[in-house]
Amino acid sequence: MTRVPRRPKAAKRRHVEGKKRREQQGETQRLIDAGIIALVIQVIQQALREEVSRLLGRGKGKRRDLGDRTKVEACCNRCGSHYRRDFYRAGFYMRGLLSLVAWGRIRVPRVSCVCGGMVDFEFVHLAPYGRLWFDMEELARELAAMCVSLRDGVRVLSWQNGQPVCIATLTRQSRNQR
Repeated sequence: MTRVPRRPKAAKRRHVEGKKRREQQGETQRLIDAGIIALVIQVIQQALREEVSRLLGRGKGKRRDLGDRTKVEACCNRCGSHYRRDFYRAGFYMRGLLSLVAWGRIRVPRVSCVCGGMVDFEFVHLAPYGRLWFDMEELARELAAMCVSLRDGVRVLSWQNGQPVCIATLTRQSRNQR
Protein backbone atom coordinates (compact mmCIF):
# COMPACT_ATOMS: atom_id res chain seq x y z
CA MET A 1 0.00 0.00 0.00
CA THR A 2 1.24 3.37 -0.89
CA ARG A 3 0.69 6.33 1.31
CA VAL A 4 -0.95 9.37 -0.12
CA PRO A 5 0.75 12.49 1.16
CA ARG A 6 -1.40 15.01 2.99
CA ARG A 7 -1.84 18.35 1.46
CA PRO A 8 -0.19 21.15 3.36
CA LYS A 9 -2.38 23.04 5.85
CA ALA A 10 -3.41 26.45 4.74
CA ALA A 11 -4.36 29.15 7.17
CA LYS A 12 -7.68 30.80 6.55
CA ARG A 13 -7.23 34.27 5.31
CA ARG A 14 -8.79 36.97 7.44
CA HIS A 15 -10.37 39.68 5.36
CA VAL A 16 -11.21 42.04 8.21
CA GLU A 17 -8.64 43.38 10.62
CA GLY A 18 -9.34 43.17 14.32
CA LYS A 19 -9.11 46.96 14.72
CA LYS A 20 -11.66 47.58 11.98
CA ARG A 21 -13.98 44.93 13.47
CA ARG A 22 -13.80 46.59 16.91
CA GLU A 23 -14.54 50.00 15.39
CA GLN A 24 -17.60 48.65 13.59
CA GLN A 25 -18.79 46.82 16.69
CA GLY A 26 -18.36 50.00 18.73
CA GLU A 27 -20.39 51.98 16.20
CA THR A 28 -23.14 49.37 16.30
CA GLN A 29 -23.11 49.43 20.11
CA ARG A 30 -23.51 53.23 20.07
CA LEU A 31 -26.53 52.87 17.79
CA ILE A 32 -28.01 50.24 20.12
CA ASP A 33 -27.43 52.51 23.14
CA ALA A 34 -29.05 55.48 21.36
CA GLY A 35 -32.06 53.32 20.49
CA ILE A 36 -32.39 52.11 24.07
CA ILE A 37 -32.19 55.68 25.41
CA ALA A 38 -34.87 56.85 22.96
CA LEU A 39 -37.12 53.92 23.89
CA VAL A 40 -36.72 54.49 27.65
CA ILE A 41 -37.57 58.19 27.27
CA GLN A 42 -40.54 57.43 25.02
CA VAL A 43 -42.03 54.85 27.40
CA ILE A 44 -41.65 57.07 30.48
CA GLN A 45 -43.19 60.07 28.71
CA GLN A 46 -46.12 57.93 27.54
CA ALA A 47 -46.72 56.71 31.11
CA LEU A 48 -46.76 60.33 32.36
CA ARG A 49 -49.22 61.39 29.64
CA GLU A 50 -51.52 58.49 30.53
CA GLU A 51 -51.35 59.47 34.20
CA VAL A 52 -52.49 63.01 33.34
CA SER A 53 -55.29 61.57 31.19
CA ARG A 54 -56.50 59.48 34.16
CA LEU A 55 -56.38 62.55 36.39
CA LEU A 56 -58.37 64.67 33.95
CA GLY A 57 -60.72 61.86 32.96
CA ARG A 58 -60.29 62.59 29.27
CA GLY A 59 -57.81 62.06 26.49
CA LYS A 60 -55.64 64.68 24.87
CA GLY A 61 -57.67 67.08 22.73
CA LYS A 62 -61.01 66.24 24.39
CA ARG A 63 -63.14 69.06 25.79
CA ARG A 64 -63.78 69.53 29.50
CA ASP A 65 -67.19 68.51 30.82
CA LEU A 66 -68.32 71.57 32.78
CA GLY A 67 -70.96 69.53 34.60
CA ASP A 68 -68.36 67.09 35.99
CA ARG A 69 -68.22 67.50 39.78
CA THR A 70 -65.58 64.80 40.34
CA LYS A 71 -62.98 65.69 42.96
CA VAL A 72 -59.43 64.48 42.35
CA GLU A 73 -56.31 64.32 44.51
CA ALA A 74 -54.70 67.23 42.64
CA CYS A 75 -55.16 70.78 43.91
CA CYS A 76 -54.81 74.22 42.32
CA ASN A 77 -52.17 76.26 44.12
CA ARG A 78 -54.07 79.52 43.53
CA CYS A 79 -57.79 78.87 44.10
CA GLY A 80 -57.55 75.52 45.93
CA SER A 81 -59.94 73.75 43.54
CA HIS A 82 -60.03 69.95 43.52
CA TYR A 83 -62.56 69.65 40.69
CA ARG A 84 -61.46 67.81 37.58
CA ARG A 85 -63.54 70.11 35.34
CA ASP A 86 -61.31 73.08 36.27
CA PHE A 87 -58.07 71.46 35.12
CA TYR A 88 -56.49 71.30 31.68
CA ARG A 89 -53.19 70.34 30.08
CA ALA A 90 -50.69 73.19 29.95
CA GLY A 91 -47.74 71.91 27.96
CA PHE A 92 -44.57 70.35 29.32
CA TYR A 93 -41.41 71.13 31.19
CA MET A 94 -38.06 69.43 30.69
CA ARG A 95 -36.45 67.32 33.38
CA GLY A 96 -33.37 65.14 33.42
CA LEU A 97 -33.81 61.53 34.46
CA LEU A 98 -31.08 58.99 35.12
CA SER A 99 -31.64 55.25 34.99
CA LEU A 100 -29.17 52.38 34.96
CA VAL A 101 -29.18 52.14 31.17
CA ALA A 102 -29.78 55.73 30.09
CA TRP A 103 -29.72 59.41 30.89
CA GLY A 104 -32.10 61.63 29.07
CA ARG A 105 -34.30 64.68 29.21
CA ILE A 106 -37.98 63.88 29.46
CA ARG A 107 -40.98 66.08 28.86
CA VAL A 108 -43.12 66.14 32.01
CA PRO A 109 -46.74 67.24 31.44
CA ARG A 110 -48.09 70.31 33.27
CA VAL A 111 -51.63 70.74 34.49
CA SER A 112 -53.20 74.18 34.99
CA CYS A 113 -56.43 75.48 36.45
CA VAL A 114 -58.93 77.81 34.76
CA CYS A 115 -58.12 80.46 37.40
CA GLY A 116 -54.58 80.65 35.98
CA GLY A 117 -52.85 78.74 38.78
CA MET A 118 -50.70 75.65 38.45
CA VAL A 119 -52.07 72.34 39.72
CA ASP A 120 -50.06 70.53 42.37
CA PHE A 121 -50.01 66.93 41.24
CA GLU A 122 -47.52 64.27 42.25
CA PHE A 123 -46.83 61.69 39.58
CA VAL A 124 -46.76 58.05 40.59
CA HIS A 125 -43.81 57.44 38.27
CA LEU A 126 -41.63 60.37 39.39
CA ALA A 127 -40.60 61.44 42.86
CA PRO A 128 -40.77 65.20 43.45
CA TYR A 129 -37.44 66.80 42.56
CA GLY A 130 -35.95 63.32 42.11
CA ARG A 131 -33.67 62.82 39.15
CA LEU A 132 -32.95 59.11 39.66
CA TRP A 133 -35.23 56.44 38.27
CA PHE A 134 -36.21 53.71 40.72
CA ASP A 135 -33.71 51.17 39.31
CA MET A 136 -30.83 53.43 40.34
CA GLU A 137 -32.30 53.82 43.82
CA GLU A 138 -32.73 50.07 44.18
CA LEU A 139 -29.16 49.35 43.12
CA ALA A 140 -27.87 52.06 45.47
CA ARG A 141 -29.72 50.39 48.36
CA GLU A 142 -28.32 46.98 47.39
CA LEU A 143 -24.79 48.37 47.28
CA ALA A 144 -25.25 49.96 50.70
CA ALA A 145 -26.54 46.66 52.10
CA MET A 146 -23.42 44.91 50.74
CA CYS A 147 -21.26 47.54 52.47
CA VAL A 148 -19.78 48.80 49.21
CA SER A 149 -17.96 52.08 49.76
CA LEU A 150 -19.57 55.26 48.43
CA ARG A 151 -16.77 55.84 45.93
CA ASP A 152 -17.08 52.32 44.55
CA GLY A 153 -20.88 52.66 44.52
CA VAL A 154 -20.59 55.78 42.38
CA ARG A 155 -18.45 53.86 39.88
CA VAL A 156 -20.91 50.96 39.75
CA LEU A 157 -23.91 53.25 39.24
CA SER A 158 -22.26 55.18 36.43
CA TRP A 159 -20.75 52.18 34.67
CA GLN A 160 -23.45 51.51 32.08
CA ASN A 161 -25.08 54.93 31.62
CA GLY A 162 -21.81 56.88 31.69
CA GLN A 163 -23.24 59.64 33.89
CA PRO A 164 -21.50 60.41 37.18
CA VAL A 165 -23.56 60.28 40.36
CA CYS A 166 -22.32 62.42 43.21
CA ILE A 167 -21.58 60.89 46.59
CA ALA A 168 -24.03 63.30 48.27
CA THR A 169 -26.85 61.72 46.22
CA LEU A 170 -25.97 58.27 47.53
CA THR A 171 -25.74 59.61 51.07
CA ARG A 172 -29.18 61.21 50.70
CA GLN A 173 -30.55 57.91 49.39
CA SER A 174 -29.21 56.00 52.38
CA ARG A 175 -30.77 58.58 54.76
CA ASN A 176 -34.12 58.35 53.00
CA GLN A 177 -34.30 54.57 53.32
CA ARG A 178 -34.12 54.66 57.11
